[in-house]
Amino acid sequence: MKTQHLKALEILQKNRQKLDEIAMYLYEKETITGEEFMEILQRPIAITDTRTQDDYGQPVQEEPMAGGQEV
Repeated sequence: MKTQHLKALEILQKNRQKLDEIAMYLYEKETITGEEFMEILQRPIAITDTRTQDDYGQPVQEEPMAGGQEV
C-alpha cells in the first residue's frame, strides 16, 4: 500500500501545474466539461521560474541577509 501511495504522490507532483490550472478553472467557472478538462491537460506546460514562486505560484519574499542587510 505504501508503494501505491508513493506512486500516486509522484504522479500528483509531476502534474502539479496541470492540477493548478484545473483548480483555477473550477474556481472561476465552478464546473468543467470533459472536453474542457482534456483541453487543459493537452495544453503545453508554461515554463516558470520556480525560484521566485511558492507552491501556489505566488511571489516568494526574499529573506534578508545575515546582519539584517538586504542585497
